[in-house]
Amino acid sequence: MPVGQLKVNRVIAAMPVLQETNRIWEGPWSLLQQHVPFADTLLRNDPTTGAAGPGLAVSWEFNDDFTQWKFNLREGVQYHFGIGEFTSADVAWVHSLLSSDDSVSTMSPVWRTVTVDQVGDYEVAFNFETPYLDGLRLFSRTAGDLYMMSKAQFDAEGMDAIDDRPAGTGHYRYLERSPGLGVSYEQAEIEHWDGATPDFPEFELKFITEDATRMAVLLAGDAHIANLSRDLQVEAANRGMRIISSQQPTIQTVSFMLGQYFLTGDESYRDDVPFEDIRVREAINRAVNRANIMEFIYKGSATPVYVYGWTPSHEGWDPRFEQEFEANYGFDPEKARQLLEEAGYGPGDIEINFPTMNFSGNPELSQIAEAIQLDLDAVGITINLQEMEYTALRPDLVAKQAWNRMWMSRNLPIRTTQEAVRVFYADEGVTHAAMYDELEAMYQQLKATVDLAERDEIARRMGNFAFDNYISIPIAQIFYELSVDPEIVEEYIFSGQTPTSLDHIHLIRGVRE
Repeated sequence: MPVGQLKVNRVIAAMPVLQETNRIWEGPWSLLQQHVPFADTLLRNDPTTGAAGPGLAVSWEFNDDFTQWKFNLREGVQYHFGIGEFTSADVAWVHSLLSSDDSVSTMSPVWRTVTVDQVGDYEVAFNFETPYLDGLRLFSRTAGDLYMMSKAQFDAEGMDAIDDRPAGTGHYRYLERSPGLGVSYEQAEIEHWDGATPDFPEFELKFITEDATRMAVLLAGDAHIANLSRDLQVEAANRGMRIISSQQPTIQTVSFMLGQYFLTGDESYRDDVPFEDIRVREAINRAVNRANIMEFIYKGSATPVYVYGWTPSHEGWDPRFEQEFEANYGFDPEKARQLLEEAGYGPGDIEINFPTMNFSGNPELSQIAEAIQLDLDAVGITINLQEMEYTALRPDLVAKQAWNRMWMSRNLPIRTTQEAVRVFYADEGVTHAAMYDELEAMYQQLKATVDLAERDEIARRMGNFAFDNYISIPIAQIFYELSVDPEIVEEYIFSGQTPTSLDHIHLIRGVRE
C-alpha cells in the first residue's frame, strides 16, 4: 500500500481536444481520450507491451476464416451510479450506435459490415462479411472504439444519460464537463473488476489547444501533465519538469496531398488537381527537408518513415523502402524544380491550401506544416497555411471534397497494413488521402485473404505502389511523450498503443509526503 499523503487529490492533464462529446459515434478516435478514464473495452492492453488480453471479456475465439469472433463476458461487472450489470445487451447496443447511418467514428465502416448475436447474457458473437484478422486490436483500445456504456441507463434516461452522466465500468467514473474547459472524473464507488484502485481520487482533462499555454499552466501548477512539443519540452525540463515516454513507438506522421480521387468513375475526380501528375508528387517529396524536421523540430527523438503505414514488423514490408529512400525521396530542391518544369509548372503556378491543427500527442504538426511551407516556397509552390479545427476539415475528407489541399496527419496507434490502407486510402475509409484503382483492387484482395504468405505478398505490392507513386509525404515515427511535474507525478507507465495514447489512467502514481 502507498505510504504518505498525496500532495494533490486531483491530477490534471492539459491536452488539446479536437471534439468535445461523450457520443463515441460522432467523431474520430481522438475524442476517445474523454472515455478512457470511465469506460472499458472487451479486451484491454498491457501497459508495457500494448498486447491485448482479457478485459470485459474473459475469453474469446474465432473461426477458421476469421469471419466470426465470439466472446465470453465477465459476469457480475457493475456500472457506475448503481445502473446495473454489464451484459451482452450493452455490447449489441453500443455496436448499433457505432454502425448507425449517422456514425462517423473511425471504425464505423468496419462496424457496418458486422452483425451481433447475443448468444446469452454473457456471450456475444460478431459476424463479419469478410475475414477480419485484426480482432485483437478492434476489440481492445488499440484500434477499437467499442467502449462499453449502459443500454439500461439509455433506455431509462435517453440521450441525456450519455451527454450528462454516462455510466461506464472503469476505474474512474464521470463527474462533470465544463464545455470549452475540460472534463473531470472521480474514483468509482465500486471496486473495479481487476481489483486495482487509482492513486489519485480525481482526474481531470483540461482542454488547451495552444502549445505554449499548456506549458504555462504546467509551470504554474495548474496542470501536472502536459503534452508539449519537443522544443517546449526542453524549456520545461530546464524549469524542473520531467519527460515520461510511452513504452512503445506509437505515432507515424505524414503530410497528405489531398484530392487524389483517381478511382475510375469517381464523381469526386477533378482534372485540375496538380497531384495527378506523379512528377509533382515526387517534386514535393524532393523539396521537403526531412533532416531539418528531425533535427530542429523533433530534436533527434524521431526515426524516419519510408512508406506511411508500413514498418519492418508489418505485413508487406520490403527492405527496398529503406534502401532506396534516399535515391527516390532524398532532399533535392534542384531536382524538384526540374520535375515541376517538366510537368509544365513554373514558379507560382501551383497554389495549395494547407489546413493546420495539432492532435493530442502531436503538438509538432503545425511546426512541420510551417517547415514544409518554406521548403515548397523555395521551389516555387505557394502554400497557404490555414489554422482550423479538425471538425471543420473532416467532413470534406469523408465526402472526398478536399481538392488541392495538403494536411499533416498521423497514424496513431501504428495500424496494421490492412487497417492503415482502409483508413487513409480505401474507398470505404474516412480520409481518402490517395485513391487509385490498383491500390483499391489490392486492398480488396487483402481483405478477402487469410493465407499469411499470400497476404504478405499482396501487402508488399501495396507498399511498393505507395512508394513508387509518391502518394504521400512520409515524415517520422515517434514515441508519445508527456511533460510532468515531478513534485506531483512519480510514475506513469503506459504503452501508447491506443488512439488516444493516454491509456491506463489509473496507473498514474503520485508523489507522497
